[in-house]
Amino acid sequence: MRTNLELSSPDTFPRLVVDGKSEEKDWSVTRMTKNAQSKQGVENPTSADIRCYTSQTAPNVATVPAGSTVHYISTQQINHPGPTQYYLAKVPAGSSAKTFDGSGAVWFKIGTAKPTMDNNKQLVWPAQSSEPRTLLEATKVTIG
Repeated sequence: MRTNLELSSPDTFPRLVVDGKSEEKDWSVTRMTKNAQSKQGVENPTSADIRCYTSQTAPNVATVPAGSTVHYISTQQINHPGPTQYYLAKVPAGSSAKTFDGSGAVWFKIGTAKPTMDNNKQLVWPAQSSEPRTLLEATKVTIG
């Protein structure tokens, strides 16, 4: 299965890792988001930006086989508490991952980064104050 990989957040995750192998450079198979430099978040959740927040297509396409483990690398510190949701989109038959815009009921969740409880009984979110280049939670992809 070929997938079009997208993220939508004020933080950017420009490098995909599949089964332990990272993209060779940022934005190679992950589409560069409109906020790659500004880090501004999506302001209107009803806009098409909520699904891709993209200004261009990626130069390459990654193949993510069923059962693969995937995660992303962030290149800046992440400073917000809250869940991080991971989604992939299945590119419809007859479409190309290079040009597909992510529209339609094609998205499926592959994971959620949830909080843990520290010794003081406070919630600790995985993405809160993460350092740059921190590998995000690896998620096993099951595609059926």
